[in-house]
Amino acid sequence: MYGRKTSVLDKGPKSIRFYNMFGELLNYHVNLTALDGCFFRPRPKDTLKHQQLKKLKKDYKKKYEKMFKDEEQHEKKLQSDIVKDKKKKIRDDFLNNFFIPLRQDFEKDVKKFQALFPIKEDDMSKDELKYTNIYQFGETISQRKLENQ
Repeated sequence: MYGRKTSVLDKGPKSIRFYNMFGELLNYHVNLTALDGCFFRPRPKDTLKHQQLKKLKKDYKKKYEKMFKDEEQHEKKLQSDIVKDKKKKIRDDFLNNFFIPLRQDFEKDVKKFQALFPIKEDDMSKDELKYTNIYQFGETISQRKLENQ
């Protein structure tokens, strides 16, 4: 039931609508006078005393915090599991349908790709060169080749 009243001093006609529990309009009445004489949603008076209400307001957090926190953690875990599953599916799809077949094609023809590479094994130095770096505040200032160490 839904009634519309424009102000406290309103004496004009009003309208009322009736809805079912799904929010569908059942009945509609227009131009009803003295609609403010009835209460659509009567509320009971407080059955608790003032001290009991005060204590309840003070202690409700202690009573319900654990229950709602557990429920919230459970919801977060479910959501994170859904996200993890989606990421795993994307990763597996990438690996199985793109990367692994491409890698297998490369490994079949690795000799062909080595022949195309401009630096050959014979051009490489047999001895490993040693360098020292001078750092300042995490940045390399200079790099020097060490001679015969």
